[in-house]
Amino acid sequence: MLLRPQHLQQYDRFLDQQFRTRTQMLNPLGWGLRQLQIDGQLLQQGAFALTMADGIFPDGTVFSVNSGAQRLLMEVQPGTQNRLVYLALPVVLLGADETAPMEDENSLTRWVSATQDIQDCNLGSSKTVNISTAQPRLKLMQEGELTADYTGIAVARIKESFADGRIELDEQYIPPCLTLAVSQRLTYFLKETLNLLSHRAEAIASRLAAGSGHRGSTDIADFMLLQMVNRYQSGLRHLDQLQHLHPESLYQQLVMLHGELSTFTAESKRPQPEPPYDHRNLSDCFNRLMGEVRQSLSLVFEQTAIALPLQERRFGVRVAPIQDRALLDQAQFYLVVKSEWSPERVRTSLPGSVKAGGVEQLRELVNLQLPGISLVPQPVAPRQVPYAAGGCYFLLEKTPEHWAQLKKSGGIAFHFSGDIP
Repeated sequence: MLLRPQHLQQYDRFLDQQFRTRTQMLNPLGWGLRQLQIDGQLLQQGAFALTMADGIFPDGTVFSVNSGAQRLLMEVQPGTQNRLVYLALPVVLLGADETAPMEDENSLTRWVSATQDIQDCNLGSSKTVNISTAQPRLKLMQEGELTADYTGIAVARIKESFADGRIELDEQYIPPCLTLAVSQRLTYFLKETLNLLSHRAEAIASRLAAGSGHRGSTDIADFMLLQMVNRYQSGLRHLDQLQHLHPESLYQQLVMLHGELSTFTAESKRPQPEPPYDHRNLSDCFNRLMGEVRQSLSLVFEQTAIALPLQERRFGVRVAPIQDRALLDQAQFYLVVKSEWSPERVRTSLPGSVKAGGVEQLRELVNLQLPGISLVPQPVAPRQVPYAAGGCYFLLEKTPEHWAQLKKSGGIAFHFSGDIP
């Protein structure tokens, strides 16, 4: 049997099919740009050109573009708006020619034949031979020109082409890529998330450090939130240090972060369905997801319980100054009492032995035996208030008359009559 070109071509097809199938089965998202540089000067002259680009086409073909060896340039007509620019390569059709001479510009063959001087690399041999090599027939095409005869990667989006020839690209567009380094916007998303996590962790840690020794359900929620924020901050910091990071790896971390944050921020305590990862349309899915993450991390996790210590004065009077006047409208006030009496006796006897009201009105309430702010005993400690062992909790009832006077006062005053141990 004679060795014919068809034998070598068929063997090349076999190896190529084995390589593509194995690669796509191991990583279906293993295609996109690894490097991308666009000629900024030519954009000012009405042309779009690639200075450098390399990566993998969706069909698994590896490519590399260098302006010094292969110049790819496309004229853009004024008035062009919101158009994707594709780097395209003809597909291989069964039974069709795969290679054509470089002079045949209208051919749809995938490869262009060219001659090249190649030196023998064996030791002691420096013979150079001129041989034919194949180069990919790469082409720049606008959205709408890409047909089924081509496979392609969208490398940029033209925002607008002006009458004077200038071309403005959409800076928010994210091309399909193999690494975050290709897109400044993806890199910004990672940095922004790290900064938001850092600020949130510092705020929660400071609040916990400034708290009293008593820990309530609010503090437990803060600890859980801080634990979650610390975990994702460390994980994303690791991803930020990697030289090559696939965008799907970042998307996975952001989706999980959003899901856990919804436990603390969403009214339903459940996350809304995240946009599915779309490797061909990274701009849309990342912009939508980052909007959700940004909103969750920017929420102010307010401190739900604030201690107002009672300052002891003469004649059984205790005063709690109120610095934040907004609390009078937004908060519920509880009095916590610890006594040698049994809890049941405290709940039944204390409300009749205490006068509560504004600092300026307390004297009048006591002397004239007028009713003040009512103390309503609570069967259990409120969920938002730190638990105090042996303490009894009383809600200060917001009656309009007394609360209006309290808003004009400097704080809440209590008068304890009788002997309450």
